[in-house]
Amino acid sequence: GRVRLGPERFWLLAGALLVAWSFGLSGHAATAGPRWVTMPALSVHALCAAFWIGAFAPLLLGLRRLPRAGALVLVQAFSRLAVPAVACLVLAGVLISALQLRAPSALIATDYGRLLLLKLGLVAGVLGLAAINRWVLTPALERDERGAAWLRRTVAADLALAAGVVVLTASLGAVPPPRALAEQAAHGHAHH
Repeated sequence: GRVRLGPERFWLLAGALLVAWSFGLSGHAATAGPRWVTMPALSVHALCAAFWIGAFAPLLLGLRRLPRAGALVLVQAFSRLAVPAVACLVLAGVLISALQLRAPSALIATDYGRLLLLKLGLVAGVLGLAAINRWVLTPALERDERGAAWLRRTVAADLALAAGVVVLTASLGAVPPPRALAEQAAHGHAHH
């Protein structure tokens, strides 16, 4: 059937969109231009990350408590929503990173770039586990009970890696990106 958008779901969705929009208004990335690009990109990035990372704990709980058939339905439903969410998350992240870094060399030459590389390494781990979950372990769950045990392990690992991603993302907000450093240098030279 069709999902109805009752008042509770409407307010929950409105609140989530408002929180995601707020990410486009604050921090180093929000000051990157053009704002008509960065604000929506940050909002999409935050909303998709919140959905994807926020779903790991309930998914793990469901894998522990539901019988195999129920766990399979849960995993398949999550997968259908996660694929487009992760695609939007990655595209928005690439756009934000390109605006912040300005040059690939900044990945290695700056503190911001090195933190971003660490974050990307953890994200790659989460994406690798997601691929294993989707193409190897979900079909195993369809066949027998052992798939659920392996899925529980990989989703728990996803949760741990995602926690590291969140910590590194917060750390990025405290370090000026190469774009901001270049703007400060240009502003400083203009006054001399």
